[in-house]
Amino acid sequence: MSALRVICWILLQVLPSVGFFMALYGDWVRKNLAIAIPVWLVVQVGAVLEANRGRVQKLLAHRSARRRLRTYSQAVVSQIVHLIPGIPEPIDRTEVDTIAKLLKLRQRVLLVGEAGTGKTGILWALASQLCDRPLILLDARDFADCKSFEDMGQRLALTGVGIVDCLRRWGRRRRAVLVLDQCDSVMHTAAGNLVLDFVMNCSAEPRLGLVFVTRPHESKGMVDLLKIKSDVLTREVKSQPLSANEATRLLECIGVTSPTPEVTELARNLLELSMIGDLVQTNGADSLEGIDGELGLWERYRLSLAGREGATRSPDAAIAERAIGLAAESLKHLRGTCQLTSPRTREDERLLSRQVLVKDVGERYRFRHERFRDYLFAWDATKRKQWSLADIKDAIGAGQAGVVSDWVVRLYEEMDDGLAASFLAEMLND
Repeated sequence: MSALRVICWILLQVLPSVGFFMALYGDWVRKNLAIAIPVWLVVQVGAVLEANRGRVQKLLAHRSARRRLRTYSQAVVSQIVHLIPGIPEPIDRTEVDTIAKLLKLRQRVLLVGEAGTGKTGILWALASQLCDRPLILLDARDFADCKSFEDMGQRLALTGVGIVDCLRRWGRRRRAVLVLDQCDSVMHTAAGNLVLDFVMNCSAEPRLGLVFVTRPHESKGMVDLLKIKSDVLTREVKSQPLSANEATRLLECIGVTSPTPEVTELARNLLELSMIGDLVQTNGADSLEGIDGELGLWERYRLSLAGREGATRSPDAAIAERAIGLAAESLKHLRGTCQLTSPRTREDERLLSRQVLVKDVGERYRFRHERFRDYLFAWDATKRKQWSLADIKDAIGAGQAGVVSDWVVRLYEEMDDGLAASFLAEMLND
């Protein structure tokens, strides 16, 4: 409710008593007008507010909740790394205009895309484009250990009003847009059904814009989300990889003037384009020589962490070791974050300067690329430890074991077909 509406509402409550007041104290009022009117207004407004204490408290609670949601959302948006190293401007995405048009038509949107296709960058651009509507960007991973809507509200420090009620009211009055990112990350947790219920309850308000972001075929819970698409998520927008021509143009911007076909194909994935840009900015275009596929790129990037910046780059295995340890810690944490020591070590500073780690909400950190985190753990589990599926489950839990299994199989195939076959057999029998 706007301030003008509040004032008008109060006046409507107090004006009926004006005639009665003037009939009793008219002569005194006319003689002491400067004192009488302010006193009368204070008394009447106080009486109205007291009589409507519940409505006023609810109004203030909703206003406070909206302010907290804005603060949280702005923090999440500010932490999105939307630039590719070596490319000064964000990459234009046609998906942004498509989503904005669907929201204007009051249609729900399911943004689907594989890792590295730029879903989070699309959200950053969407937040910049929807200037006329409040946008609330929530990260589903923040609710991975929640058991109820009340827990979700407490996680966001909302008091006196439920999170669903607040969002519906905001949508009804201001056509707010709710964006729920990382839906697939919680589908294999206990909070999966809670997130689905949250989606359904928020969708009851038709003027609340809804955008849900996920990767396809991530977990069994993802199937449940797609089943309700016909009722809630009326349109699906796919986050597409770059075209070969666009990838070539962006590689030239980075400084790769004659890319191999293999590097060009890798650059169509924004996650891998970002890694290419980081390698080129740190070690020069020659650092891409010999890369013939995804595994080669990720291994080259891992090795680059052990190099020092400067004219001479001597190996420093402690940095890569620290990254592997933080990858395991992040995989074990429900929200996929990790804690850095205070004061920060030289290794931590290096990982932050290379943007391997980025700031999360609060005092924790997360890997900029979750797939690189998964690769680091899988590399350590295969190349040095030769872990079985049971070993991986013991280390990071059954749910996260499924996240890294793809990398484990691929790395074992590179090492020994027998190891890969043994691991696949263990997965099939699980």
